[in-house]
Amino acid sequence: MIHCPKRLSELAHLDDLRKLRPIKILIHHKTVRHLIGFVIGACICLMGSTMALNAHTILETMPMHIPHPVWDALAYTIHAFGAIPILSNLEPLWKIGKIFVGAE
Repeated sequence: MIHCPKRLSELAHLDDLRKLRPIKILIHHKTVRHLIGFVIGACICLMGSTMALNAHTILETMPMHIPHPVWDALAYTIHAFGAIPILSNLEPLWKIGKIFVGAE
């Protein structure tokens, strides 16, 4: 594994959450920042999935013609871009969850 001090320092700011009670951990600004990023990513993924799932209905109501494969590529690209904030906030949320349940 490659040692990346910047990444380790990004998670080091979560260490002061250990001193707080569980409800304070949930409403702390460091936790809320990661939760909001994760939820935004999930919403983007859901939007891309909905576009792909309802492509026929959406394309019928549009005033211009967009080929179905182009629409699918756009929808799945949006879905993939939604994974970026999910993956970037997954490790901090995992650490916060371990602190929250007292496993760490």
